[in-house]
Amino acid sequence: MSVRNKQTVVEETVVDYSKSPSCLDYVTTPVIVNSSNATDMKYALDDAFKKVLIQDLKFTEIHTHTDTRLLIGFAAVAFSAYASVYSYVVPFPECKLILLGCVIAYFTLNSILMLYATFVEKNVVFQGVRKDPLGIEYDERISLRVTHEPFAANYTAVFESVAAPSRVAKANVPTISSVKRKGGLNAKAGKQSGVVTLTKSFGDYFDVEGRLAPEVVARHVAASVSGCGMKLE
Repeated sequence: MSVRNKQTVVEETVVDYSKSPSCLDYVTTPVIVNSSNATDMKYALDDAFKKVLIQDLKFTEIHTHTDTRLLIGFAAVAFSAYASVYSYVVPFPECKLILLGCVIAYFTLNSILMLYATFVEKNVVFQGVRKDPLGIEYDERISLRVTHEPFAANYTAVFESVAAPSRVAKANVPTISSVKRKGGLNAKAGKQSGVVTLTKSFGDYFDVEGRLAPEVVARHVAASVSGCGMKLE
């Protein structure tokens, strides 16, 4: 059988994602954004991609990045609040050293927060884990990193996963033309890793009125997760 015939068989057996849990939510609460505002469409797609991963594919979200940013921000606010209270209790000439220390700490923590978001979080909008209910296979972990260039109409989502070798061997590569897959061995974890880059236009997900097409999102996310070597639940 030729490659073209194989692809035709896959496309004919496409799942009807309009009945998936994430799509059914949009029946009662459709998402409509300003179709001329790329930022609004980007954030709407971020939420839609995460909803598919959580509701349809049964990933549990990991809040490591959010918790870290909250902790750093809380520490910065604590220094600011302490400086305000201390300057109210102690007159200015006597409290200037404490105020100086709090100001330095506040700006240092905000700089750390900015560096963390730029070099550690790196546009990651979702991290999740899916555990094997029998505890036999490795926990499956996935991260979703999204990039969007200003004034561009493209939305790029990068799916990165770590899965058990047996699941990688059995996975099907999606037939979406704009999906690129690469994988390799994660020596530290002893498991296979997969990376799928999905690049699409906003017009593939929104109509001219700015209405989101959730079934398209669900189909593309499922294909990308499968391309990473993970089993679709």
